[in-house]
Amino acid sequence: MLSVVTNIMLGISLAAPIGPLSVEIIKRGLRKGFMAAFSICLGGAAGDSFYLLLAFFGLAPFMTELAFRIPVMISGSLVLMY
Repeated sequence: MLSVVTNIMLGISLAAPIGPLSVEIIKRGLRKGFMAAFSICLGGAAGDSFYLLLAFFGLAPFMTELAFRIPVMISGSLVLMY
């Protein structure tokens, strides 16, 4: 039973990290109410959707080219090593 509770708490802590957008949603919700916090949430979702579309449609054609993939792989490896 204890492991089930531990696993649930681990899942919640990984699924809902507090970031700058979450902090702004909480602050706006406490100061100005639900609709202000909801509009911030919609803006965040719109921004994430834009980044998704940009990555999917903007980078997908280039990722088939080896000359583009090699620098991307090297820079990604350097970031991970850092």
